[in-house]
Amino acid sequence: MKAISIRTVVMFIFILILQSCKNQGAVDNGGAPVVNLDPGNKELSHENVMEIIDWVEIKADSSLFIGNAAKVEAFGSEYYIMDDRNQKCILRYTSEGKLKNKIGRYGDGPGEYSTIIDFSIDEANSRIFILSGESSIYIYSTDGVFERKVKLADDIISKVSCNPKGLMASSGYSSIKIKTDGFLLSEFDDNFKTIGQWIQFTEPMRPPFVPFGADCLVTHGDRTYYFDDINLNVVVYDCNSNKLDSLMSFSMNNRMPKEIFNDNMRFITEQTKYNWVKDFVMTDSNVIVGYIYGGNYSITIIDRMGNIVTSGIYHGPFPQCYAEEDDTIISPVPVDIYLNYWENQSGIIKPASDITDDTNLLIMKWKLRKL
Repeated sequence: MKAISIRTVVMFIFILILQSCKNQGAVDNGGAPVVNLDPGNKELSHENVMEIIDWVEIKADSSLFIGNAAKVEAFGSEYYIMDDRNQKCILRYTSEGKLKNKIGRYGDGPGEYSTIIDFSIDEANSRIFILSGESSIYIYSTDGVFERKVKLADDIISKVSCNPKGLMASSGYSSIKIKTDGFLLSEFDDNFKTIGQWIQFTEPMRPPFVPFGADCLVTHGDRTYYFDDINLNVVVYDCNSNKLDSLMSFSMNNRMPKEIFNDNMRFITEQTKYNWVKDFVMTDSNVIVGYIYGGNYSITIIDRMGNIVTSGIYHGPFPQCYAEEDDTIISPVPVDIYLNYWENQSGIIKPASDITDDTNLLIMKWKLRKL
């Protein structure tokens, strides 16, 4: 047998180290564009931005009232709504807004969880993954049958999104391991084994489960997108190559200092003093960024190449947004907001039936207006 040289061994170890770094914190910028967020003096409203294509009335039920539609996903022709306040579970509705079943249960018994933080749909296997506060996934069928519980991590997981090969999870820069290494993003295979971690940090920059960036972790096809709302970067993970790249980043004047994000009271008192990003929506063709700028809520719409389509100060309620296929966005609209604002708007599609205080919730389906 031919002897292996020391140089060959060193080179082999060096390659292993490079491969390890690739899956633990390295992100390829690849010349990603930097977009400046500034609304200028332009004023926008839903008339400039939104083309409403349909409303779905979530039917009233005397035994069930949605306290807070914290997240909505569409799967097939059905809607899955996470109520983290009253029902503390996932509610499955038909395309007509009729309740089919509940998924998950609050409690301390078998198959029950103590908190509900997020959820995602494993479309390939028709399963619902509910993220609980102990960074565990509770797996159910779409009919609500409990399958099993899986512990993802000993540290904090605050967001999850299924992709065709597994599950992407984010800590949101939160950690219970103070001043120890943490990762913003982790990828798990279909057996929930960690196959990669990226964007390392050594100091937690915010408390867990802060309700900003409603759609900051989202999957379209075989790619999962994450918006880092502290450093204003958008990264994309390709589950086929197990690689994370930078898609684009944002700049803005008078940015909120990072240390304020980790101080709830200071954030509340100073949120109009500085500029910061509140909402992020990734559609098939565009990126929508909603942000506080000079104390005003503003939006900037950007194409996938990093070109600004429009920017301006937005007037009127801008809804929670969850991007679906074909550039369609679904938005949960509480009844009081519909009755006090949307019902009074002319020139838009209205629900097929009269909306009253007894209506549970509305889902607005819309697309970006061509500009």
